[in-house]
Amino acid sequence: MRLHPFLRLRALLLSCLLAPLALWANDETPLTSRITEVSVFRQRAQIVRTAQTNVRKGENLLVFTGLSRHILPNSITVSGTGKGIIQAVTHRVSYLNTTPKTPRMQAIEDSVEWLQAELQVLADEQFVRQSEEKLLLENGKIGGDETGLNPEALIRVATLYQERLSALRKEMRDLSRQKVRYERRIAAYQQELNQIRAQRNQPTQEVLVAFRADQAGSLSLELRYLVNQAGWNPFYDIRVEATDQPLQFFLKADVVNNTGIDWNGVKLTLSTTNNNVNNTQPVLSPWYVDISYPRPVPQPAYAPRRESRRDATTANTMAGIALDEMEEDAPEATYAYDYTTTTEGELGLEFAIALPYDIPADNKPHQVDIQVIPVKGSFRHYAVPKLDRDAFLVAQISQDLLRGKGNVYFEGTFVGETYVNTDNPRDSMLVSLGRDPKVQVQREQVAEFTERKTIGSNERLTYGFAITLRNNKSTAVQLTLEDQVPVSQNKEIEVEILELSGGRVDPGSGKVVWDVALAPGETRELILKFEVKYPKNQPVSGL
Repeated sequence: MRLHPFLRLRALLLSCLLAPLALWANDETPLTSRITEVSVFRQRAQIVRTAQTNVRKGENLLVFTGLSRHILPNSITVSGTGKGIIQAVTHRVSYLNTTPKTPRMQAIEDSVEWLQAELQVLADEQFVRQSEEKLLLENGKIGGDETGLNPEALIRVATLYQERLSALRKEMRDLSRQKVRYERRIAAYQQELNQIRAQRNQPTQEVLVAFRADQAGSLSLELRYLVNQAGWNPFYDIRVEATDQPLQFFLKADVVNNTGIDWNGVKLTLSTTNNNVNNTQPVLSPWYVDISYPRPVPQPAYAPRRESRRDATTANTMAGIALDEMEEDAPEATYAYDYTTTTEGELGLEFAIALPYDIPADNKPHQVDIQVIPVKGSFRHYAVPKLDRDAFLVAQISQDLLRGKGNVYFEGTFVGETYVNTDNPRDSMLVSLGRDPKVQVQREQVAEFTERKTIGSNERLTYGFAITLRNNKSTAVQLTLEDQVPVSQNKEIEVEILELSGGRVDPGSGKVVWDVALAPGETRELILKFEVKYPKNQPVSGL
């Protein structure tokens, strides 16, 4: 069977590439490397490992061991500092080298070993007390065969036996209870240890570097690669101390590492780009526009957001913005936010965290503080007393923010969750800041305004509602109030508005809106009154 010329050429190139590795396969030098930098993208991460070793003159085969099994092979790059040439780089899967123990695994194993030693001590103490009890019971014969003890001596001996046997039994019960507690702790530790081992005892990957040294000496290598099973999601703590002050958006990140390798003491960078090693020519798809419906607040569990697949490489930075530390007369504790540098590129943002971080490979979200963003906004209260008696504080802002969940704190108190939605194409967006109990709204049906009467062949129903507004704050508020009147779906049914107290009505939806400015401590009453006319003896739905 003859091979196609292209296949023969491909086989030849592959053999040339792997030839140095095949020649040196029996003389491998494993490297001790550590992760120094991690750039986390929304759905993957770029790992930077460094290693130093001594090489001999000539051919050397150096092996980075214990790497994540989730490496994307096309992303592997190696650079070095030393006199020589990197001739080839390849990777392989290793089923022999398991993932190194983590500090948590070592701590659990140490705890189990200590508890097992304590169980042995308990067993020894139980044996001693059982032997003493047996000795007392077997030597319970008092006095000789012909002479016995007088009653007083008998009572003293019996009391001694009773007290000592009771004490022994109590001590053995205490030892048994302690033994059960230790055994339960060992079982819990073993269960956790088995879960960790099941997750970590997976095949690892290795990267092999063929290096030809001009002379013997030291060599520094840097290995970069992308891994799946990692990502981050932004979220906020939104703090509002007063409506006459800017909002404070505390940007944070939930970083998840499920690569099988812990990131200990690494320099962390969070990127909003979707790094992709796909080299396929991009093809445009239809661009659809539709109505945007509000998203539900996501659950705390980590769920990476799926974005469009497109080539995304790190761009040259355009501007760097460093957060200045606040200068105070007396030294104060600094925050993690003070150690973040934001860089804006053509494809997104990068947040470089100067403080070293530990992110274990436990597939759990780990909070990272990024930066504090002061945001100016206009505040307004909204109320729909027909549905809810509370007024809601809403901020209208024009700041460019990342989409994510927000925990809202108003005047130092947690008031609920919101969602920062950046999908709206308008210049500004609304952020719900929760309920404001200091703005009270009460809606009551007024009996004297409510009546039913028959005029000729028509029935007339009159409804009246009094809406009371009260501002208990020390500052003025702008309140948007909404209510409604019925909308007729039949030409024989007529709706007539009798009183609106300055509100405006939308005939199509029946929505009534008031824009009210309330001074500090002010109380105001609004009246909504309308009449519905319909044919007598005809059933009407909706009333």
